[in-house]
Parts: sequence; structure tokens; C-alpha cells
Amino acid sequence: MKKTSLFQWVWKTISKTLLVPLLILGFLCMLLFFLANEWTRQQNIHLDRVDMTLSLLGQALNEADMIDKQLLSTTQVAEIYREQTAKALQSPAPDETAYLERLQLSVQGDYQVYTDRAEGGAAIYIPADSPMTEEKLKKVFRLLTLEGLMENLKAVYPSIGEMYFNSQDSISMIYPGADGFDPTAMPDFARQVRSFQGSASALAPDTGIKWTSPRMASAGNGWTVSRVAPVYDGNLLEGVVGVDIVIGSFVNPVVNLAVPWKGFGVLIDNEGMILSMSPREETLLGLKQFIGQDTGIGNSVQGVIQTTLSGKDHVVAWSTLPDTGWKLILFTPVAGIAKNANEVSDQVSSVGIWMLGIVVVFYILVIAIFYKLLQTMTTEIVKPLIHMKRMALEISNGNYVQRYPSYSIRELQDTSVQIVKMGEQLRHTMGQLESVRTETEAAKNNLTSIVQSLDDVVIILNEDGIIVNIWSNEACNLAAPPERMIGLPFARFVEARLVEEYRGVLRQVFESGKPAQAEYRVETVQGWRWRLGRLAPIRDGDGIVRTVSVFSKDITESKELEASLVKAKEEAELASKAKSEFLSNMSHQLRTPMNAILGFAQLLEYEELNEDQAENVVEILKAGHHLLALINDVLDLSRIEAGVIHLDMELTPVLTVVEDCLGMIEPMAADKGITLQHRVSADVTGLEVTLDRKRLKDILLNLLSNAVKYNKAKGGVSIHYEQANRRLKIHISDTGYGIAPDKLEKIFDSFYRIKEVPVNEEGTGIGLPIARRLIEQMGGSIEVESAVGTGSRFSVVIPLD
Repeated sequence: MKKTSLFQWVWKTISKTLLVPLLILGFLCMLLFFLANEWTRQQNIHLDRVDMTLSLLGQALNEADMIDKQLLSTTQVAEIYREQTAKALQSPAPDETAYLERLQLSVQGDYQVYTDRAEGGAAIYIPADSPMTEEKLKKVFRLLTLEGLMENLKAVYPSIGEMYFNSQDSISMIYPGADGFDPTAMPDFARQVRSFQGSASALAPDTGIKWTSPRMASAGNGWTVSRVAPVYDGNLLEGVVGVDIVIGSFVNPVVNLAVPWKGFGVLIDNEGMILSMSPREETLLGLKQFIGQDTGIGNSVQGVIQTTLSGKDHVVAWSTLPDTGWKLILFTPVAGIAKNANEVSDQVSSVGIWMLGIVVVFYILVIAIFYKLLQTMTTEIVKPLIHMKRMALEISNGNYVQRYPSYSIRELQDTSVQIVKMGEQLRHTMGQLESVRTETEAAKNNLTSIVQSLDDVVIILNEDGIIVNIWSNEACNLAAPPERMIGLPFARFVEARLVEEYRGVLRQVFESGKPAQAEYRVETVQGWRWRLGRLAPIRDGDGIVRTVSVFSKDITESKELEASLVKAKEEAELASKAKSEFLSNMSHQLRTPMNAILGFAQLLEYEELNEDQAENVVEILKAGHHLLALINDVLDLSRIEAGVIHLDMELTPVLTVVEDCLGMIEPMAADKGITLQHRVSADVTGLEVTLDRKRLKDILLNLLSNAVKYNKAKGGVSIHYEQANRRLKIHISDTGYGIAPDKLEKIFDSFYRIKEVPVNEEGTGIGLPIARRLIEQMGGSIEVESAVGTGSRFSVVIPLD
């Protein structure tokens, strides 16, 4: 490993742990600053677009509504003009004197022109191919009465350019008129008349007011659009009145409309013709006359889209005027939306660049100053360290006493003081160590003498089972001299079949750190011997178990005695099995002739017998049934002892079984005057347990019959229940003679009978043993409590799980 100076080590460490992370952190902060600035710019642009979209659409809706309201006012003018024209045509002809001087013949020769008076008025035109009649002349005079009305309407509504009337018989009137006006510049009156003729009928004339397409006005008013209305005489179309609206009067505000972000407005008719747009936008967008479907507006009533015009992206919002079907369209360049956000972002970026430069300069100055200070600091540390190194070398050479130095740095001063004190303590410790060595040598000699006085063999084993040391007071307890066994695996001297068991115990002690013991058979000078080894962990100074001590005691005689006891037990079990097999075989052999005896005795009952013979037959049957029951009990006992009894475990209703047993035992109780009492609690009603139903009934019948047989005259037997700790107890209590305490367990021994009871009842003494063993095989038990002279209580305990 390459050595380095303290200054270099400290400088590298601080650079790695402090300076470099600070530099990285600073540049990361600046990076985050610029990323955040860019993100903010994008968000501002997005928000400006959303705001602009809503603002532009709202402005389009508002401006379109204002224009539509101005246009709706012309509907009233057209309606008034139509009504007054209809009245004038139906009124009597006025005095002709005032109008005759205004009639003149046109110089063109193909039509006649009637101009207005010199001071201004209406002009009437009649084509040359339309003959003049008296009725037509009167109609002209009636129409001239409308001059005052038209003059007043035009004065009230400055947006009106001209007002005109076109009759079906080719009379055309226009106000204000001029001498020699060009009739070709007038609206196509014939087409207007035909439009109303085509949509009218005799029963339902078309009375609607319509808009015409924009046209250039004859009076020099620029582009105009007309509101035309039919004039009827009853259901007959008389003619059409029209009011020319100068488009410039209400669309000029559109040209000067203040659209956000240097946008502009355009008004188009329902055929796409541009009605209003400034020359600047016309040049900028390259739009001349019509706005086609390529803008994406289509037939939508209103909306907002983004489209490209003349290579530039624009946001377009429009709204349709309901009355005319015209559209007011507002354009805003997308570049204008992002301009403010970009300007702010550029300013923030400039600030960030200045900040980055300041941070770089600051870091350079800090690193330079820090480098100089570190040189001075390490020099102040190295000198005391060199002095402390010399003191440590002096102490290691045996010069334990050193002078206390004085340093300006507290930690170095404390360290040097500790080195001096360490030398003093080391001198004291070395003296104590010599004393301890002497005492340890003496303790070792004492331990050796103690081990040699014991009969045990003491062994120290490491984790691999290698013998580290071994002691014994007699060489015959070992397989070889101790010095030859040290360093060898102890398993080498253990009987092969027990090696794995011994190794498992040794491994357990090392892993758990707790003592254990093992029995093993080892080879010794005097042959194979059984030994009991008690293994205990030996912990070193840091608490780690590295070796195990084994105190081995000779148990050969105990193992031989144990083997003889096991052999005796096996012989006893074989004898018991032989007894059970004998009883089982004998029971089968006795049952066959006994059944024959009972059969013949039952046949004798049907014969005509005298009284003595009949009594003898009854005794034969009684004795036979008793003997047969004894044989069955012996057979059951032998099966239980042989372990071949079969149990049919099923859910069994407790009350049903108990009531069946009471019904069977009731005649016996009645013969002896015994009272049966059955107390049923609510928690037992409907209760079912899992066991062999027939065997439970046999157990209860045995206990109930004993309670009746060994009871006092006029005594009582009661049954009640108890549930606790997931167990059911069926208590059978009697008022009999009771059982002495020393015989409470003996009554469950096979063939045992109590002789002190003053009752002469037949029995074999195996009923209770059978009952206990059956209930135990079903997971339960039988408990008994008794007091001599008072009675007994047998309890059948049944698990509920």
C-alpha cells in the first residue's frame, strides 16, 4: 500500500468527501435552475395559450354580437320602408303638378330615365322596352310621395347608403338619386323579384326580409349589402324594397380591433368573401379576396383552431353572426404568444449565467484559501505526532516513565497524556502480570492434581472435534497415553454406530453455547466401555466459544443393568400378550358350547315342566347369560389389551345415548326401589360429541348398573352434566355404600372386586377396567369421588374438540 503524508491524506479525504460533492452540488443546483427556468417558460407559454384561446374566443363572440345587433337595426328600417311603400301604392294618386317637371326622356333611346330634382331626391327609372301607361304613371307619382320618409330614415341611420324600390312592371326607384345614373350599377331587381316569386304562393306569400350578397354601390359608397323585402297587394307581389347598408360603416371597427398579441380581425360573408381587413394583414397573409376552407373553419358556428397562414402558425377564433351568416374571424400569431415568456426566460437565463460565474470564482477562492490553511494545520498536527511516536517507541523498549508534554491542540495534548499514563500503567501491569503468571502456574498444578483425583476423564475439544488436552487418573480409562491422543479426532475412539450422534451433540454445544450431554461407547485399554459425557462450552475473552470441555463418566454397569431391565420388560409384555391371546381363544372356545346350552335351555321353556324343573331351567338360563356376559367382557378386555379394538368415531347426540341407557336400566332400578333422576341443563340440549356411540352406551350402562347394584335400598341415582375447559363431564352419582380412598384406583384393575360391600352381586371385576380403557382410547377419561357410607360419583369426561 502506497504511503502518503498527513497533509496529502487530509487533502484527498476532504476533497473527496467535501469539496467535490460541494462542486457537484453547486453545478447541479445551477443545472436545476436552468431546467426550472425552461420548465417555467414552457408552462407560461402553455398558460398564455390557454388564456389567449379563451380571450380570443370571448372577444370574437362579443364583437360578433355587437355587429349583429347593428345589422338587426336595419331590419326595422326595411320593415318600415316596406309598410309605407305598400300604403303609398294603395293610396289615391297625388297631385301630378309638382312631379311633371321632373320627368325627362333619356338620351340613350332604349329606356326612359326620370331623374330627381336639382336639390336632391329620388330617381325613377323605366326601361325603354316597357311602355308607359296611365296606370304606371300614377304609380310613379305615388312612389315619389315616399321621398320624405327615405330622407328621414337615411338621416337617422347613417349606415344606410341607398334605398330603392323595384316593381314587377319594371319601375325602379332609388334614393338618393342623380341625373343620368347608371342603371347597370343598381341591384339586380329582376333577380330579387324572381326570388320572392319563386318562394311565394297564392295562399302563403313570402314576406321574409332577406340579405343580398355584397356589391359595389353606385353612389360611390364602396361595398354595400342590401336588406330586401317584398311588397304585396293582397297575395300579388307588387315589387321589392331594398335598403343598402354601407359595410364600411360597421366593419371599419373590425379593422381597428385591438386583438391581443398583435392579432387582427377579418369579417367574411357566408360565401367566404372578405368584407373587412386592413391592407397590412392582406399583404402579411397573402389573402386577396376569399378565405377558403383550408383555414379549417368550415361551417362551424364558432370555435378556436391553430392553422398555418403564409407559413406562420396562427391561433384562429371565430363567431358567426346569426342574422347574416357572416363570420368574424380573429387571428393571433403563435410566435407573439410565446414572446413575453421567452423574454422573461432569457432574462432569468442571463441572471443564471452571472450566478454560475460568481459561484465558480467563489469556489476557486475558497479552495485556494482552504488549501493554504490545511498546510498550516497539518504542520501543527504532524510535529506532536512525531513526538508521540518517539514516546511510544521509548515505552516499547522498556522506558515506561515519560515526561508530560504541552501542545496547543487539546486532543493532541490529551493523547500524549494518555500515552504517558499508558506507560505508567504498563509498568504496573507488567509487575502484576508476573504475579499472575506465578499464580497461574500454581493453579495449573492444583487443577492437574484435582483431575487426577477424579474417576472421570476430562477432555478439551475444539470445533473440529480434535483433542486439545486430556486428563485421567487411570491410564486404563484411555485408549492410549494422553500425549498420543492429543491432536487426534475424538471420534476415532468412539464406536462407529454412535459417531454421528456424538458429532451432533458437539455441534449443538458450539452453535447454542449451552451445555449438553451424550452417551457413547469408547475404546479403552480394558475394552469397550459406555461413558456419559457432559459437554460445556468454554468462552474466550471476547465471549466466543472456541473449545468445549467434556467430563466423561463410566456408566457401563448402569447400561448393562438398563439392558437387563429392558429385556425383563419385553418378556413381561410377551407374557401379557400370551395371556390376552389365551383369554381371547378361550372366550371363543367357551362361547360356542355356551350358546348351545342357552339354546337348549330356551327350548326346554316351551316344554311342559313341573315347578321344580321350570325353576331349574330359569337358573340355567340365568347362569348361562351371566357366563356369556363374562365371556364377552373377557373377550373385550383381551382385544383392548392386544390393541385390536375397533372404534367407530361419529357425531353422537349425548342426551339420546343417556336416555337410552336410562330406559334400559330403569327396570333394574324399579326392582330395587332405586329412584333415577336426570337433570338436563340448557347447554347440553342438542350437544353432539365425536366418539363411538355403542362404546359410550356400554360405558354408561356399566356405571349405571353398578350405581344401582351397589346402592342402598330405596336409594337414588342421579345424572347431571358440566361443561368446562372444552370438556363435557357426565356425572353419575349414587347413595350407595361408598369406596375407601385406598381402593379408588384398584377398582380399575382387572378382576378386582371390593369384598367389604354388604351386597351379594354377581360380577367379574372387569367392567370398570374395560370402561376406563374404552373412554381413554376415545380421548376421554373416568374420574371417581367417593366417601364410605355416603355414596360415589363417577364422571365420564369427554373432550369437545
